[in-house]
Amino acid sequence: MRHGLAAGAPGAVNWLKVSAWLGIAFAIVEAAIKVVRAFHQPQWWAFGLYDYVPLLLLLPGGLSVLRGDAAGRWLTAGWAIVFADYYNAFFIHLEFMLEPARNDFVVQRSKAIATGPLLAIALIGLAAALCRTGPRRFAGGV
Repeated sequence: MRHGLAAGAPGAVNWLKVSAWLGIAFAIVEAAIKVVRAFHQPQWWAFGLYDYVPLLLLLPGGLSVLRGDAAGRWLTAGWAIVFADYYNAFFIHLEFMLEPARNDFVVQRSKAIATGPLLAIALIGLAAALCRTGPRRFAGGV
């Protein structure tokens, strides 16, 4: 007897595809924001290159999941890096905001407010990539 929300049942949510669509949208928007930021805050290219690594995992990972040829490993890895990056940024800005010796409370508060929703999106994307529905394909015993 099949449960109503079992994999493949009508009305079941395919969380991996939700994560894929969210990852593709996030990668496109985030790449545009990072390019604009790079023009306003010039730095040597090697220092800014790490910002694009998770985006280079999210975009092809999401596309391959939607095409049906992957189990979502690249997508999950991309979300994990994005989550770790925004987790770090959010709590650094929160810590700086709460330090009494600093005089940039408003700047740090606005950065914490900006990174908070991005941290939440990354958590949702990562959780959706990890909570898969449907058959899992394992290649080579991995």
